[in-house]
Amino acid sequence: MRGEIDTAPNQMTFTSGKLNMKRSNIAQFAFVLAAASTIGLSTAQMPRGTVSVSSTTVKLTHDEFLRMYSWDPANEMWIMNAGVTPPEGVKSRASVKAERDQFLRNNRYDNINSKWISLGAKPREVSAMTREEVRAETIAYMRTHEWDESTEMWMEKKPLYRK
Repeated sequence: MRGEIDTAPNQMTFTSGKLNMKRSNIAQFAFVLAAASTIGLSTAQMPRGTVSVSSTTVKLTHDEFLRMYSWDPANEMWIMNAGVTPPEGVKSRASVKAERDQFLRNNRYDNINSKWISLGAKPREVSAMTREEVRAETIAYMRTHEWDESTEMWMEKKPLYRK
């Protein structure tokens, strides 16, 4: 007959408590199962209870930032516009640099242990170091770093692992 669909080769049968499926049905079942499992992942964008930021809030924050700062192409950084006071809690650039310099004077990075080591109470003053101390630090640095001509930067040497 023309209107009937022959389902005999691809039928699922349920006999004696077991489900028997033909191969084409197994592939279809696996595809549907995989599709159904990804639906939950694709709809879970944010954890429950969090509020997404509206486009209006983003636009206001963007406009406020552009009112306060301008891009300096020569230095490739954002510069605060003249006559604008920074928001509360934002440190000046000079104070951040002073804190950085103070930290670098008082600490040294240990490449072997991958952590910063305090030099103790005595701050590190490079100008007060002897030539031998500077030479010793330079040799130690050259042992762990090499100049890369392609990037024109000092790169850390890859350690050689031996069995």
